[in-house]
Amino acid sequence: MNKKIFQKIVIFIFLTVALNACNSGNTDEASLSASVKDVNITQNQTISSPLPITGSAKGSFFFEGQFPISLQDKDGNTLSTCFAMAKSDWMTENYVPFTCTLSFENLTKKAGKLILKKDNPSGLKENDETVEIPVSIE
Repeated sequence: MNKKIFQKIVIFIFLTVALNACNSGNTDEASLSASVKDVNITQNQTISSPLPITGSAKGSFFFEGQFPISLQDKDGNTLSTCFAMAKSDWMTENYVPFTCTLSFENLTKKAGKLILKKDNPSGLKENDETVEIPVSIE
């Protein structure tokens, strides 16, 4: 193979990997993590109650077809929790659609975050996984 062509291929691969790495932490994107994607709530969105939440998560994020989603204030106090329910067979490594509705008292313009937490019945720390979405509570 020609040396210049090989160099161009290596540079192209490097730039592609670097670009993907830069975009991977943006919660405005449809993909929030390797385990959760397509959540209908975006970063810094203003939310109010009742809040329907939908998206897709890998089957391993669920246990018995569900996982908890909580709303916390800026100090980490839990304001409300709902359980996302799988809309199809969750015993897979593929993405499974989920839904839940979070109800909470309306609080005037408070900062907070939605916490999507992998259901981890083992209790082992290495199996923990969370996705955080900062929001503004109306």
